[in-house]
Amino acid sequence: MNILVRGKPGASTGTLTFDGKTVPCALGRRGIISNDKKKEGDGATPAGTWPLRRVLYRPDRLSEPATNLITKPIAPADGWCDDPSDPLYNKPTQLPYPASAEKLWREDELYNVCVVLGHND
Repeated sequence: MNILVRGKPGASTGTLTFDGKTVPCALGRRGIISNDKKKEGDGATPAGTWPLRRVLYRPDRLSEPATNLITKPIAPADGWCDDPSDPLYNKPTQLPYPASAEKLWREDELYNVCVVLGHND
């Protein structure tokens, strides 16, 4: 499966197209940046092609996504480490976490579905 993500320069939202459908998506706070300029922790989404690893979803809001990828429901204590100096940077964590970590279970709908990419494999 391929997905295509597009965004305007500097925009933190864009569109994701897959299987003939286009939906809104979140990007890094600095938008999309070319992979050769990408630095860890810069707040930008890298442009490029990476493997799709798994899908995280919020089960109280959505049914399990129909996909060949591994799916995992998120729970209220799930987080994602966003501290570039931490060994678990850009990996799932349980909250509270001693380093900076973003909460995946949010009041808004931002992380109802997340596709984890293999960019940092």
